[in-house]
Amino acid sequence: MVLRKTGTKTGGLIAVTCLIIGLIFFGIVYLVDNNKAENEIERVVQNLGGQVVSIHKVKLEESPYLDTMESRIGKREQYSNTFYKIKYSKNNNEFIAWYRSVNGIFPIMNHRGEVL
Repeated sequence: MVLRKTGTKTGGLIAVTCLIIGLIFFGIVYLVDNNKAENEIERVVQNLGGQVVSIHKVKLEESPYLDTMESRIGKREQYSNTFYKIKYSKNNNEFIAWYRSVNGIFPIMNHRGEVL
């Protein structure tokens, strides 16, 4: 009877510890993934000689990628892309660019998304 009580407490402690570690891990992955896309956008615009004015996440239906992803309309949670509308300036002119990022913990190696 003593072993059962001790085993139950130990099992519960292990389960709670694993749950907390899992939540911390996925929280960090979420934050890193969001910053990774924005950093890539900043890098590309600066390489083109521009300056980022704003970056906004948009739905598939609001992006120019709709024609290539029609079968995924209304299923935003079920695909691994995030779409961004970027306003940037270059030579005192303002432009709009679009970016489709590849989401996930382990995205395709060397794939940096698409910039239109």
